[in-house]
Amino acid sequence: MTFHERPFDRAANRDEANTFANSLSVLAEVSFKWLMAGHGWQIDTARFYSDPEYAAGFIERARTSNSATLRECADRVEAEMQLCSKGTNAAAASGPNQR
Repeated sequence: MTFHERPFDRAANRDEANTFANSLSVLAEVSFKWLMAGHGWQIDTARFYSDPEYAAGFIERARTSNSATLRECADRVEAEMQLCSKGTNAAAASGPNQR
């Protein structure tokens, strides 16, 4: 912590970074959905996030696409989904009283 930085300033910066990361995540998700639609594949967003096999099928289709943009987007979405999954699993493992 710098001389002029107060603890709540660090928390505010962390919140801004989280907000920015969440915005990038949403942008990747929306891009993926639109790119897939452009290739004729309609995604049920609710099912995509609740059914791992359904999501894996779309990510695999995207990876076999001729579109480099779609392949890159699929990689980003999958990486973000894995991060979310790890965060959810860690929160569940710690239990409600151990945070």
